[in-house]
Amino acid sequence: MLKEMKNNQKGFTLIELMIVVAIIGILAAIAIPQFAAYRMRAFNSAAVSDVNNIQKSEATLFADWQCFGATEDAAIPGTSVAGAILTATPANANIISGTGGGAARGMQIGVSNGVRIIALTDAAWRTFTVTGKHDNGNFAYGVDADVTLLYQNMDTVLYGPQVQLAAGIGATTATDDFLNVANWVAK
Repeated sequence: MLKEMKNNQKGFTLIELMIVVAIIGILAAIAIPQFAAYRMRAFNSAAVSDVNNIQKSEATLFADWQCFGATEDAAIPGTSVAGAILTATPANANIISGTGGGAARGMQIGVSNGVRIIALTDAAWRTFTVTGKHDNGNFAYGVDADVTLLYQNMDTVLYGPQVQLAAGIGATTATDDFLNVANWVAK
C-alpha cells in the first residue's frame, strides 16, 4: 500500500517551482524598464507633435493674415491672456491669435492630454516661439519661426508636472531664440 501511494503522487518539486519563479523574475526585470522607456517616448512624442502642429498653425495664420499669434486661453468669457499656457482641458477654447491687417485674427488649436504649451510673439507679431512639454515626459520641446530646428531641453528639472514654461522663450525677429539658451539643444 505504501508503494502504491508513492507512485500516485503528482506535482512539482520545490526546485522546479523555484526555477520557474526565477525565470519569471528575470523576464520581469527585462520587461519593466523597457515598458517604462516606451511610455516616456510616447509622452515626449505627444509634446513634439503638439509643438509641430502649432508651428504649422502659426504658418497658416501668417499665410492668411501676415501675422503670427500668441497662445490665448479664452475659457473665461471676456478674458484673453496672450502667452497663456494651454492644456487639453475640455472647457478651454485654445487659440492662437495676433493682429493682422489692423484687426485681431486667430485660430483654434488642439492640445493633447497632459501637454502644456505656450506660444509667444514679438510686439509686431512678426515672429514666434513655441514651447511645450508633457506632464509625464522628461523633456520640453521648442521651435522658433526663424529656424527650422526642433529644440529639446535637456534639463532634468523639467521632469514632472512642474512645466516651468510660464516665461517661455522670448520671440525676437531674425534671431534663433533657443540658440545659446542654457540646456536647450537642437534635436
